Amino acid sequence: MEYKEHNYELIKEYWNRYVAGYEEMPEHLEGLDDRVLNSWKRSKSKANPFETNPPLLNQVELENLTKEKQDLIKIAVPYMIQFYEIAKNTTQNVLLTDAEGKQLKNISANNKDLLEIMTHASVANGSNYAEDVCGTSSVSLSLYEDSPILLRGYEHYRAIYHNLACFSLPIHSLGNKQVGCICITGPLDKYQPLVSSAGLMMVHAIENELRLTQSNFITDIIAQNFSQGFMLFNSQHNILRLNDKAKALLRIRQDMVGREFEEYFLNDFNEIIELEKHHEKQKFQYTLILKNGLQIALSVLAVPIKENNQEDMFLLIFTSVGEANKEASMKVGYTARYYFRDIVGESEEIKKVKELGKLASKSSSSVLITGEAGTGRELLAQAIHTGGERRESPFITVRCGSVPKEMMEIELFGDDENSQIGKIELADKGTLFLDEIENLSIECQVKILSYLRTGMMENGKKLSVRIIACSQKDLLHLVSVNQFRSDLYYKLNVISIIVPPLRRRRADIRPLIQYYTDRYRKMLRKDVTNIEKRCIEVMTNYNWPGNVRELESTVEHLVNMASGHVMKFKDLPDEIVTGYLSQKYIGPEEEVQKIISPEKVECSEIIKCLKREHGHMKTVATVLHMPLSTLYRKCSKYNIDPKNYREW
Repeated sequence: MEYKEHNYELIKEYWNRYVAGYEEMPEHLEGLDDRVLNSWKRSKSKANPFETNPPLLNQVELENLTKEKQDLIKIAVPYMIQFYEIAKNTTQNVLLTDAEGKQLKNISANNKDLLEIMTHASVANGSNYAEDVCGTSSVSLSLYEDSPILLRGYEHYRAIYHNLACFSLPIHSLGNKQVGCICITGPLDKYQPLVSSAGLMMVHAIENELRLTQSNFITDIIAQNFSQGFMLFNSQHNILRLNDKAKALLRIRQDMVGREFEEYFLNDFNEIIELEKHHEKQKFQYTLILKNGLQIALSVLAVPIKENNQEDMFLLIFTSVGEANKEASMKVGYTARYYFRDIVGESEEIKKVKELGKLASKSSSSVLITGEAGTGRELLAQAIHTGGERRESPFITVRCGSVPKEMMEIELFGDDENSQIGKIELADKGTLFLDEIENLSIECQVKILSYLRTGMMENGKKLSVRIIACSQKDLLHLVSVNQFRSDLYYKLNVISIIVPPLRRRRADIRPLIQYYTDRYRKMLRKDVTNIEKRCIEVMTNYNWPGNVRELESTVEHLVNMASGHVMKFKDLPDEIVTGYLSQKYIGPEEEVQKIISPEKVECSEIIKCLKREHGHMKTVATVLHMPLSTLYRKCSKYNIDPKNYREW
């Protein structure tokens, strides 16, 4: 193919007028690729078209760059050499640059004329073909356009390239990022289309190997940072790849790649080989036996791999059974979610509780929390945990009253035979919360005491667990009747916190009502913003035998029942109202008798109570200690209509 077909003379004229001359470049020149013209424009104020000795990297700079790009060079150079073997071309030179256009390596045929041409064009390692250094070159334009580019003769900006034809192709990494460029260059009159085809094949091969190398590198990083053991092997039991975690779990230090299972193990995952028939992943537990007789219980996920009828491979992802159980246990929510800010109240009593809790959170000593059911003992325990250094570690709760006594020992300490991990071990580095500790058997009390004294489990494992216990009973009394060990009591009672019942901290009732109203109106999407005066009177004076838990339930009920913005007295649960009225009107025994016994005052007392309770018959019946049916009968007897006294 003769070059005159490609407007050689016309482009030469353009170069002389617009690059070497002083004419302003137009937007378009017929016969010249717009990409080349635009590159000429960018080069005009940066590069000297007549430069014959362009700057080179010095020796140290070139060595540093070569070292930095050694992976690219190692992959690309064999394909550059292979280019000559395939093309059998002695008139072309092949060079490799980095992504900035700096030459890294040059492969040239043993041809005197070609070597002379390359020397004249200053083609050497360390040369910079970037646009702002040498103007328009096939390397710079290929990298700029991110596309294969062929430049011939006067299309080059620099005059020393005018007798060359140069074909450049960018090289991309796994992430499609430019990492370099291949340039095939030779005499202008020796250019053949075969050069372009061979160049495309070469770069395609380089990119494939580069991406494969990067994929393997990334896979190795993932495998080594995998929290579980990772092993790939074939159906002949040859180990193809594994990570350090796998070697640690299998108690093997040397390199296992390329070895067979039989070198290390007495058994060989035969169950996994059976999967070849089904080609589906399965998860199971497997006990692997080392040559020294050590048995390793593993939780294994096996994934058969079969592609294009090639030899079967198997991927194993595994961990020890104990770690698997611990991880599963952590995933079910063994975390604390409450902080001291979640303890609502303004009373002096609750302030004292919070002060003691914050002191306890700075310590690792055992804590004993006592108080009635529903007072918020577990909330306080969680706040102590989240307020201390163990906040990022597990908070494990054991409800001693709900676990059968015969199972409590396994619940706390685990069962090695059945690979069941105990709650104490799950709480390692964190907190173990023993709720209703008064229900612990004497045997479990002994084991807990032993751990508190030594920090060691019976199997010799050393743990760091902070214990917070709570009870709603008088443990000292249980100690006196030999139902609770005195030594364990004193070991737990290092820091003692008593949470008072709600009736002894009435200043907290209103803030709690507001807190739970805000919570449930958002949760239930109800526009409830106020509470009826009579309703708040009852709630602030009621004794709340169920404490904060009962109060929360009552507020949730009121928000549900509210038809508008206001929570009303009529929606209060009957037991709350009758309980409050019983507190208010039933005094000492002699006064009770005065109200309910003399027949001559019976009628007036019924009317009196109906007025006070606004016709609420069930409440009046409770106050007067009579069945509701009897009250209705007596109202009929005395011609009393309860409706006359109702205001709600």
